[in-house]
Amino acid sequence: MRDHRPARTRRLRAAAAPVAALLALGLAACTGTDDEAAPTPSGTPSVSVTAVPSHGPLDAAQACAAMYLTGDAPLERRVGQAIVGVSGGLTDETASNAYDVDQDLAQLQGRVPEEFSAALDKVRVPFTQLRTAIDAGTQQDVQLDVASTTEGLKEYRALC
Repeated sequence: MRDHRPARTRRLRAAAAPVAALLALGLAACTGTDDEAAPTPSGTPSVSVTAVPSHGPLDAAQACAAMYLTGDAPLERRVGQAIVGVSGGLTDETASNAYDVDQDLAQLQGRVPEEFSAALDKVRVPFTQLRTAIDAGTQQDVQLDVASTTEGLKEYRALC
């Protein structure tokens, strides 16, 4: 059966499929399989959670809450969904979603304690790669470094 999608879409999907699999495995590893490492449905974190202010610097507990507990879909989950979405095919919707997640990560990065910055840099790598490729018109050939995101999320979680 012949694939009638444009060549650039086929190449992006072919390049992104292994990335999506790696991300799924990596994110699963981030959440762990034992009860102690996985977040509970009640959202009980290993640090006490305070409300996350909308402006100004965050302390460590607030930085953790901002990544794992706040919003309809926590930022960590949105990171994974955005990368998996892009791996399913770069559309206006998936690109817009990835851009929105990257903007939220950038805003968070400007507010977290210094020890969280390196982890967030790693989480943002594929989003920066995608944005750069779209700006250059080379999105059909982009190879996203999802391993960096996985490592960054592990480091961030360890700080929490």
